[in-house]
Amino acid sequence: MPISSTFTQDELLQKVKAAGFRQTRVCFSESAQSVKALSGQLSFEELAAGLSLHVADAFEVLTGEINSTLEVGISINFLLEGEVHYAIDGTEFKFSAKPSPLTFVSIINKPSEFKRFFNKGNKVKKLNVFMTKEWLLSRCKCQQDLEQLNTIFEQQKLVFDWSIDEVRETSELNTKMLISNLINHLFEVNQSDNFHSQLLAEQLAFRLISANYSKLIKEHQRLSETAENPKIERKEGQTKYEAKLESLLEQNLSLTELERYLGSSISTLQRYFKIRYGMTLKQYIRWKKLELARNALLFDNKTIGEAAYIAGYNHTSNFVTAFKNQFDLTPKQLRESYIENHEAF
Repeated sequence: MPISSTFTQDELLQKVKAAGFRQTRVCFSESAQSVKALSGQLSFEELAAGLSLHVADAFEVLTGEINSTLEVGISINFLLEGEVHYAIDGTEFKFSAKPSPLTFVSIINKPSEFKRFFNKGNKVKKLNVFMTKEWLLSRCKCQQDLEQLNTIFEQQKLVFDWSIDEVRETSELNTKMLISNLINHLFEVNQSDNFHSQLLAEQLAFRLISANYSKLIKEHQRLSETAENPKIERKEGQTKYEAKLESLLEQNLSLTELERYLGSSISTLQRYFKIRYGMTLKQYIRWKKLELARNALLFDNKTIGEAAYIAGYNHTSNFVTAFKNQFDLTPKQLRESYIENHEAF
């Protein structure tokens, strides 16, 4: 089936349903089903019964959500660009490819309500590999494999994440290159049903699954060790930090003031943000302020100077440099790209 460059709400709904998500509905900020909701490339492929791939390299034109039901299984997601915001049975998760691409894994241990939120202006590039529990069980070759898999589905923690760079499939081919190759082959399959591309896509998918399932096992073992020994640092940390910081971003607080407002020592805060996000507390705040500035440019019609002020920069040139480092585009380029994509509709 050829890939469309744009998708209306109805076209998006039909494409998702065709991929096997029967109980699906969409809800966007503009109700007309003929309004364009997504621009870019999408691919849904079922490689085998119980194993499916989904690729998106697209621009979210409208704010809204898609609701569907997920069966029991493991969903491995590779996020190369943009943000992904979703909910499983009402619990929300949000991941960003900044400061670096990452992998996040959702354990679906019972049939669950799934919501995928779309954010107007978000450009996302990602690959999803979904494996049903039945498919995984059929590949267990010994009792140890079976017990290991069952313990993953029995645990309380539903989502794991790590940097894509943490998993190297081989010394010759890094994971990001492997993902990019797989995405390209999937788009080729989607466009021409090329048998050779289909075989290559399957080969690359199995290599990705193997490397990242091994990583998931290690993360699960680490979590079990942490539960048994409370002195071991927990990666999840306390989400109250992020929630409190959201209300403090407009203030230029010192580390001492942040320590008082957040209720933890600087060393504890620095350790938490380094483990959870791979950055210092100040770097995290700068990242979130730049996101506020980006949204102000796209949706509030702010000037570059005003956006710089929102991000806490006194000099526009410094803001432009930091902005490009964060989003790979200057503020002007981002706005032009958004207008170009939006005016196409």
